[in-house]
This record gives sequence, C-alpha cells and structure tokens, in this order.
Amino acid sequence: MVIIQDTTRAREIREYFQLDTLYPQNADTWEKAVAIGKFVSLNIPHDNQKKWPEHVNAIGLWEYAKDVAPAFNCRLHSILTFELLLAADIKARYITCMPQDENDSDCHVVNEVWLPELNKWAMIDSDMGGHFVSDMDGTPLSLKEMREHYISGKKMMMHYAFDEGSSKVDDYYAYMAKNTYWFSCWGTLSYYQEDYKMEDVDRDSYVNLIPSGFEPFRVGGGNTITTNADLFWDASLVTDKEQP
Repeated sequence: MVIIQDTTRAREIREYFQLDTLYPQNADTWEKAVAIGKFVSLNIPHDNQKKWPEHVNAIGLWEYAKDVAPAFNCRLHSILTFELLLAADIKARYITCMPQDENDSDCHVVNEVWLPELNKWAMIDSDMGGHFVSDMDGTPLSLKEMREHYISGKKMMMHYAFDEGSSKVDDYYAYMAKNTYWFSCWGTLSYYQEDYKMEDVDRDSYVNLIPSGFEPFRVGGGNTITTNADLFWDASLVTDKEQP
C-alpha cells in the first residue's frame, strides 16, 4: 500500500481548517487524531445525502456541508477525516468494513491511524457521533484487533464522542460486529482519492481482505483479493511518497 503526501496540498488544508489550533503543539499522534475526529464529528452529523458533492475532498466537502447539506454519510466522513489526518502528517487510511451477508447492503467506512508511539494501528470513526474502541486498559484498538476480540469474546470498551459522551453502546458494538467480517481499501491513497474531477490521481485498485473460504461480493474486476491478514495490516509495507 502507498500513501502519497502532497506538501502543498497539506499546507492548504492546514491553513483552511486551522488544524494547528485543534491540538497542543506537543500532542502525540493519538491526541492529534482524536482532536481531528472530534472536530469532524461535532461539525458534521450523519445523513445519507440526497445530492452527491461536486468536489469529494476535504475543502470541497466542508463547503458542501456549509452550502448544500449539513451532513453526509460515513464514506464522505472518512474521506474528509483522512485528508485532515494526512495534512497533519499522520499516516492514515480509510477502510470499508463489510458484512458477511451479501443481502446486507449496509457497510461502514472508518479511518485507521498509525501510532508510532505504540507501534500499532488504531481505528477512529468520525461518523455517528464519533467513536473509538479500546481494550479494557484503554489502549485504542485497530480493526484487526477489534475483529479478533469479537471472535474470541474478549471484552472491549466503546468510546462514544471520543470518550466525552454516552451512547447506545450495545448498538455500536453490534453494528461493528457485523461490519468487521471483511475489509476493503485502496492500494494507493492520496488527496482527491475519490474526487474524480481530479484526473491526475493514482487510483490503482482495491485490496480486499477476506476470511479463508469466503466468496466476496460487490468486488469489481481488477481488484486484489487476499486472505493474508498480516500482509493487509502490516504497516511496514506502507510506503510513503511525497510530492513537493
């Protein structure tokens, strides 16, 4: 997997959103990620938008929320949050979390951030009021770890509003349980990833992680399918590229 950083675009986003005001200068990666997640979730609620945004990028989505509709779905939430994380120099990716049942048309899209301080991925969800999930000691969990906890029955803590509010925890627990059966992610990620008005963007293909013996659905031709979970989640295989 490749994450492409564009320093010019990152500076534009930081200045537009005044990202540096969202967290202390000495904040660690997780503190920055949570601050960005809170910012998005507090300002943009969930809705299944009736009109697709003209510009699917961080600034375009923010303008859409101001001028067209004040809310949008989980995918657009995750794209906005991803670009803010990337602009804050946080290694991140947005991942589609899929159910087992092919008749279930509902999936969910969230972000994962790489925490160098803990040497691990952590899931962050800016939609539906905002959530992260941790183990019982409070360490944030990745999607891989969440799935393992579901399978083993090991307890997790659901942190609604990024630990600042109360929610129907059982609902979110069940919702993510059914949507962590298999996963899909772009092989290359950058700004404007799904803003198809921008043509000069590397859109290679999706990588789909499935359980052994499972037949995936809604997978387009040319996409990669793998059962190798360690390969899919291995951050050492994430290559950073930088554009001036």
